[in-house]
Amino acid sequence: MALAATATRVDAQSATAATADAVRGGWVADVEGTRHLFVLKVRDTMVSGIYCAVDCSDPARLAFVERGTLTPEGVRFQILRIESGVQSRTEVVGRLVGDQLLLTLKPPRGRTKDPTRLSLQKDPRKPTLASVEEVFARRGVKSGPLVISESPTPYEPPGPNEPLTRAALEGLWVWSIGPAKQHFMFRQVGDRLLGAVCGPCDNPYTFGPLDNIVIRGDTLTFDINHEDWGLGIESGPFANHATATLSHHELHLRTVQQQGVRTIEGVLTLIGPIVTTAR
Repeated sequence: MALAATATRVDAQSATAATADAVRGGWVADVEGTRHLFVLKVRDTMVSGIYCAVDCSDPARLAFVERGTLTPEGVRFQILRIESGVQSRTEVVGRLVGDQLLLTLKPPRGRTKDPTRLSLQKDPRKPTLASVEEVFARRGVKSGPLVISESPTPYEPPGPNEPLTRAALEGLWVWSIGPAKQHFMFRQVGDRLLGAVCGPCDNPYTFGPLDNIVIRGDTLTFDINHEDWGLGIESGPFANHATATLSHHELHLRTVQQQGVRTIEGVLTLIGPIVTTAR
C-alpha cells in the first residue's frame, strides 16, 4: 500500500510538472487583424501573468492574469483589466489540445466586443540563445559576475534620488531606440503595482511580466520573470531581480540574475514616463 501510494504521488507530480511546462510562457492568437498575446507564469500549480491586444507597447492596453491555477485539462484564471480607474474581471478556462491552448472567455457585462474563444499557439519567431557558459566564455569572463552595461560607466545621475510613489512610476518607460527598444510598463492595481517589459512588443518571446514590485523610500525593487526565453532559460524559469532609483525622469536600473554559481548583472537607464495610462 505504501509503495502504491508513493507511486501515485510521483505520477501526479510528474503530470502536474508536464502540464506546467506545457502551459507556461508566451501564447498568441490573431483574430480579425488583432493580435492577442498572453504570457503565463507558472509556479507550482499557481498561474499569473499578463495579457494585451492591439498595441502591447501601450500601458493602457496591459491587463493581468490573476487567480490562476493548473487543471487536469490545462488552466483556469481571470483577466483583470483597469480602464479609467475601473477594474473588471473576465473568467477564463483553457485546455491544451496538441500544440494549442484553447481558451473560453466569459466577459463581464458590457464587454460585448471581447472574443468568447481564442485558439492560442506559440509564436514561431523563437530567439536563438546561447547558453550561459557560452556567453561567459565569449566575453572572456572566467570568474566573478558578467556585467552587461547599457548605461554610461560610471553613471552620473542628473540630480539627487527622488522619493518614489506609485503615481510617479505608472506609465511607460523606455530604453534605447528602434524596434527592439525596451518598454517597461507599470500599472496601479488598487494598492499594488504590476507591469511588463517588452521589446519588440508583438512577440511573447520578448516579453517579461513584472511583479513583486516594492517601493521603499527612493528605491524600487521588482522581478522580471522569464518563463520560456532569456539567457539561462536552459536551467528552467527564472527572474531577474531589479533595483532602481529615480532622478529627473531617469530610472537607473540594475538587475541581478543567479544561474547556479554564475551571476549575470545588467545596468541600464530608462526615460519616462513617456506615456501614462490616463484615457
